[in-house]
Formats: sequence, structure tokens, C-alpha cells
Amino acid sequence: MDPIIAAGIDQLILELKRAFRMTIIVVTHELASAFLIADRMVLIDKGNVVAIERPQRCAPARSRGCGSF
Repeated sequence: MDPIIAAGIDQLILELKRAFRMTIIVVTHELASAFLIADRMVLIDKGNVVAIERPQRCAPARSRGCGSF
């Protein structure tokens, strides 16, 4: 996806979350986008959930499951 359009979609998702206090599920391979908009992240590898973390805890040194992503 075009980076400018992707950034606009990320901002729209953030605005919807704030305005309506709603849960939004986003499936993406773009980790930068996921870190920006997520309150929680579920990382899946080969169909298996390997980690459920808050983005700030999902760093290689902090979370075994997130470290490989």
C-alpha cells in the first residue's frame, strides 16, 4: 500500500478509537502500523498464537514470543 494512504488509514483508525471508544481488529504485516495503533497485539506464527502483548512490551529483549518478529 502507498505509504501516504497507509498513514491516512492509521490516523483514521486512531480517530475512530478515540471518538467512539471502540474495539477495532486490524490484521497487518506492517509492524510499524501495528505498534502505532494497537493497544494489544496478537502475534501468530504458522497458525499458532505465540504472544499476546501490549506494544510497548513487545520487544526482543522483553518478550520471548515477540522477539522473533
